[in-house]
Parts: sequence; C-alpha cells; structure tokens
Amino acid sequence: MIIANHPRWFNRAGLPSHLEPWKSLGVSAGNDFEVNFVPDYKILHNAGYNVLAYDLRNFGHSSSANGGLFTAGRCESRDVIGPLDYAAAAVIRGK
Repeated sequence: MIIANHPRWFNRAGLPSHLEPWKSLGVSAGNDFEVNFVPDYKILHNAGYNVLAYDLRNFGHSSSANGGLFTAGRCESRDVIGPLDYAAAAVIRGK
C-alpha cells in the first residue's frame, strides 16, 4: 500500500493553481504552475499497489480544523497517523 501525503498548500491530487484559493496563494511569488499527482497514482495502481491519498486538515476537501490554522506539523501529524491506523486495521481485517 502506498500512503500519499502532500506538501503544504497542495491537496491530495496536487496543486490546482488554476483554482482559488491556490491561484491567489502562489501568483505573487510566480508559483502558479499546476502539479497533478493523479497520473503517478495511476502508474502505482496499475503496478498493483493500493494507493491511499488524503487531504491534510484545512487543505483540499478536508474539514476545517484548529480554526483554519496551519501548525507546521504539530496538529497535522494526526492527519498522518489516521491513514496509518486505517491501513493497519485493513491488514488486521485481511483486506
């Protein structure tokens, strides 16, 4: 199983710089190029891997948490533990 995390300001699919709020976040620094992780996930899937991609709190389609604040990993670490727990439970269930 591949558990795919994403960098700050990205979401589980990449960096959709053509959409708000990503468009406004990067344009002032000249960082307005789009990044798409989905083709890479497809390669991994076609190679036989299960791919679990998720949004960190306050990014993508995740719910708002911590008042919308980014905590540089202190609270976001819980977002990493959740998929690890999910994967471990799936192994225990034999799925």
